[in-house]
Amino acid sequence: MNHRHLSELLDYHYWAQERVFDACEGLTPEQFARDLGNSFESVSDTLAHINFAERIWYARWNSEPMPAPMMLRLLGAKPVGTDLMVFYWEREQAASA
Repeated sequence: MNHRHLSELLDYHYWAQERVFDACEGLTPEQFARDLGNSFESVSDTLAHINFAERIWYARWNSEPMPAPMMLRLLGAKPVGTDLMVFYWEREQAASA
């Protein structure tokens, strides 16, 4: 893998991430937190898992200790809506840039 390939993969990742956020935007808080019977029960839990995985990879690539993911701490307290989740996701990404 070279720099161009990695750059293309990251561009795709961020493009896909925006599509996921756009798809979640129309969900009600109840739909966002509803148990769907999957390995990660709700859309909220699934997005928290994806964010946590991203933070793990970022830490590994930078030889850093794995930080405590703020979204998982937030989600442990109560279900949140899409707007708040996107806000925290973008905040974490900005902090890691």
